[in-house]
Amino acid sequence: MTQAQQSTTAKQGAVITPIVPASIAPGEGFTDPLVSGSSEVHKHILNASGKAKASKTDWPLRTAPEPVWYICLDPNGLEIAKRLRASGRDIRIKYHNHKRPGEADQRTYIAGWNEFKRSWYAAINANKGTLVVDTGTEMYEECRLAHFGKVEQIRGRYYGPVNTDMKVLFRDLQVSSLSACIIHKLKKEWVNDASGEGRPTGNLVPSGWGEMEDGYAAQGNVELWRDDSVMAEWVKRGRPSTGWLDEKSGDWKFPFHLWIKEYSLDIGMSGTDNTTDQMTFAMMLMLSTGGLPE
Repeated sequence: MTQAQQSTTAKQGAVITPIVPASIAPGEGFTDPLVSGSSEVHKHILNASGKAKASKTDWPLRTAPEPVWYICLDPNGLEIAKRLRASGRDIRIKYHNHKRPGEADQRTYIAGWNEFKRSWYAAINANKGTLVVDTGTEMYEECRLAHFGKVEQIRGRYYGPVNTDMKVLFRDLQVSSLSACIIHKLKKEWVNDASGEGRPTGNLVPSGWGEMEDGYAAQGNVELWRDDSVMAEWVKRGRPSTGWLDEKSGDWKFPFHLWIKEYSLDIGMSGTDNTTDQMTFAMMLMLSTGGLPE
């Protein structure tokens, strides 16, 4: 062992032993879904964004596998959850009184973030159904407030503990049997021009933790949007939960749409647009994984 290796070993307090390839059995440690007693998990984690009144809260609460574990940080979603629960949906509601920047001291923010994480793990430990967070925008804000006491004028090099905190939550979610839909609000996109000055692009992008939109923490990025051109007809028809076939155009009409921007579980679904009555959360899961949770 060289001096450099000895130094590294001394610092780590452990020795890395060599592996003998021939001693490892073929397929050792891998699971085989065809083996009796093994089970395939049907789940996905989605990042869902959209403008206000685009059904981004209604869609997962109405159509995701039950029970739905609903962590609500934005009180606007509470009435939607209560209405759907009254209709028979199994929705377990946890209202989280999110304190915004400037409304509390850092000790209060830390207590709030710890409470949020308890709710997160309470859902994960149930190991069945779907976790819905409304919204991931406030979730990420709460994490930053717990670490910094503020959300502005923080240099990027200080974000290590924040990113670690978020990564641990999503790592534990990913290895569970729980599906999830993390709802995000939209914000204006800004880019620096040639002079280095920030300017709006005219586009809207999800507001929250970057690794959600980048696809590292979720299997799919979807956007909910509303077609106002058919809203009047939808209201006239009594606000049905399913759409209708337009006799003139032959097109299926429904005011609420799901744009699947990216979806790693079925790349062929990426870039497609569907009405939300036909492409439900559960249908998207079934088409991509071949089944639904038991």
